[in-house]
Amino acid sequence: KSGRIRWTDFETALLSPTATPGPGAALVHNTAKPPSDSEVKPKAIVELCSSASVPTTDNATDESVTEVTPIPTLALLNIVVKCKPVAGFTHVWDSKGTGAASKVSVWNAWTDVSVVKRHATVRVSLGHYGTPGYDMPAVGRSGVRSAMRMFSWNSADQASSTAACLRLLEVTDLQAGRITGSVSALTPGGMNFLMPHPVRYKKIWSKVGGKLPLHLWRPVPPRVDFVALGVVATSADSPPPVACVRCVPRRWLVPASMPPKRLWEDTGTSGSRGSLWSV
Repeated sequence: KSGRIRWTDFETALLSPTATPGPGAALVHNTAKPPSDSEVKPKAIVELCSSASVPTTDNATDESVTEVTPIPTLALLNIVVKCKPVAGFTHVWDSKGTGAASKVSVWNAWTDVSVVKRHATVRVSLGHYGTPGYDMPAVGRSGVRSAMRMFSWNSADQASSTAACLRLLEVTDLQAGRITGSVSALTPGGMNFLMPHPVRYKKIWSKVGGKLPLHLWRPVPPRVDFVALGVVATSADSPPPVACVRCVPRRWLVPASMPPKRLWEDTGTSGSRGSLWSV
C-alpha cells in the first residue's frame, strides 16, 4: 500500500523463485543500492525471443498452436502458396445502431478445405474482412471486389486485376497431393514453422455503441521475421484465440502499390473516434 517493498522480497522473487521471503526486513526506497553480491538476470521478452518454438501464451496452450516441426529444405520445395477466392463468410459485427452516417460490416472468412484435398492443403486466415453495407460479401471469383481485408493486402479498386484482398492463402504440399497415403509436411507443427500463430493480441480500438460492441485486435507475431497482415474483430472485450489467424514470413512481402482506402468512419457516434481502412 505504501508503494515500497522489502529488498529481501525483491531479491527473493528474482533470484530464488522457489524460496519464501523471510520476515523482518526493513523497507527501502528505490534509491537504495543492491548488495554487490546480487545479480539480476535478464528475462527474455516473449515476442522478441527467437527460440525454436512458438512461446506459450494464456490462450495458446494447445500443442497444435505451440508445437513447431521444422520442414526440411527438400520438403519446402514441394510446398506451394497461392491466393484463393473465399468460399463463404461468418458475420462478426456491423454498425447498426451506432448512429454512424455510413454503414459497414465485418466478416470472418471460411477456411474449410474439401475432404479430397484436406490431407495436403491448408487454408489460412490472416484477419477479418470489412465491407460497406450490411450484406454478406459475394463469394468466388465473381465477387472478389465486394469486400476488403482490413489493414492488409491491396485496395479493391484496382481495375486491372482481381482483388487479392478478398482471398485466402492456400498452402499445398504437392508431394503429399501426388502420392496417395504419403504424409504431408503441413502438420500443425509444420504450419507453425512456416506460418506461425501470433503469441498474443494488442487491442487497438473499441466502439461500444450500437447493437454489438466492436473491439479490434492486432496480432503480435512471435518473431521479427514474421508479420501480421490483418486485424481480428470481436464483440467481447477479450482477445480472440491465437489459433484463429496466422502470420506470414516478412520476406514474402512487398510494399503496397496503392494508398490505404477508408472503408468506414464513425462520424455521428459517441466515444473514441476511429475508422476502418484497407491497404
